Amino acid sequence: MSAETDDSEKKGLYLFGRDVSQIPCFRSSFLSGIGTGFAGGLAYFMFTSKPGNATHVGFACFFCSTFVYWGICRYNYAVTKFTTARIQEATVMPRRKIIVEEKPVDA
Repeated sequence: MSAETDDSEKKGLYLFGRDVSQIPCFRSSFLSGIGTGFAGGLAYFMFTSKPGNATHVGFACFFCSTFVYWGICRYNYAVTKFTTARIQEATVMPRRKIIVEEKPVDA
């Protein structure tokens, strides 16, 4: 029984009471931030050979790229969600209109 895995027993990383695997754009923005920070810090270190400043540059690259990517991704997510909701409403609306028009109007 201990070898079986249940979805209810699945543990995730919780940040401020929310499971981060359920937050849209979280994983992709942090992975791109980590990659950009590492590359920026390494490039700065290769050109200047100053490890202290390279860590500062790496963290700055991480911070900036994470939040820029997060903003772009969340904007695209919101636009997609809004468009999907409008399309679903447009497909349901003709059915509602037909039902309303079939009812006789008392004059």
